Amino acid sequence: MTESNALATQRQPTTLRSFMNSEGVMKRFSDILGDWNAKAYVNSVLIAVASNTTLQSCSPVSILESALRAATLRLSVDPSTGQAHLVPFKGKCTLVLGYKGIYHMAVRTGWYRYINLDKVYAGEEVAYDRKSGLYQVNGYPTDKNVVIGYMLNFASLKGFEKNFYMTWAECMEHGRKYSKNFTSPDSVWQKDPDAMVRKTVIRMGLLKWGYLDPADVQNLKEMDSDADQEVVDGEAKDISDRSVSMETEVKTEITAAPAVEFPTSSPEEPPDEPETPALDDEIPDIFNSKPAPEDPAFAFDGEKIVTTYASIAGITTKIASQTLHDLFRAGKIGKFVTIKEITRIASGG
Repeated sequence: MTESNALATQRQPTTLRSFMNSEGVMKRFSDILGDWNAKAYVNSVLIAVASNTTLQSCSPVSILESALRAATLRLSVDPSTGQAHLVPFKGKCTLVLGYKGIYHMAVRTGWYRYINLDKVYAGEEVAYDRKSGLYQVNGYPTDKNVVIGYMLNFASLKGFEKNFYMTWAECMEHGRKYSKNFTSPDSVWQKDPDAMVRKTVIRMGLLKWGYLDPADVQNLKEMDSDADQEVVDGEAKDISDRSVSMETEVKTEITAAPAVEFPTSSPEEPPDEPETPALDDEIPDIFNSKPAPEDPAFAFDGEKIVTTYASIAGITTKIASQTLHDLFRAGKIGKFVTIKEITRIASGG
């Protein structure tokens, strides 16, 4: 019997509040956070549970274990902070880190001069400078309702600069590959894909090129090995060297650990599901165009191309359509595109 189960069976508290405030539970939080912070942290856990009726049906032990894990990472589970979330899954509570939590873990190291996560919109192009190893966004947005990717930019106090870029389609494919819960209607990938895309970029970028406390890195790996339902990094594969200049986050006061000052500007809210913008007149309609009859290899069914790409990449048809048009503008696909070629691109080949 685990220590958590033993605590749950001792005198079997009648409510979650009495369980979380029991002597044994409070001692475990005090060992991690100190006496004063332990009480405040347990209160934030109870607030999070009270705001989610589905979470209230989860076992107290699973809530305790997820809360202890978040406390070990020194992240708040208060929903207002966006650092870590207690999420119900199949009757149990599981811990899902937010992108603000990863950001907070980086800031508190004192290693960074700045960290910025920025959207790349439809119409903008990302260019790579081989000499500096940095990416640069060129052009102007044609539709700010359509996000085609995110770029992470950061610099250390000692002068090291790096950025990391992933397209929306790459992030969704990565989530589909590594998250066991990706297709579930209750998955954060389905409910709030923008937040998970942000988390994917900042986590992979900082783990590959930045710095996090070794203890925090180890805790993240343990979460992954315990089959975290919303794992986003798996093995941090090299998509390519990519860099970013990131918006600052909401200033919050951490109840779980000594307060850390956050920059004061508020992050943008996740956008509504993007709508495919109208194509410029001079751009051919690559999805309705038909190939020459003598070349049967060309796919001529536009709807099939879009749905095939969306299915493989794990994204909506609207996002798939926009991504394909962006690839066409960038010269990465031709006017006539085959199903085989679309399958290769969507699979990351």
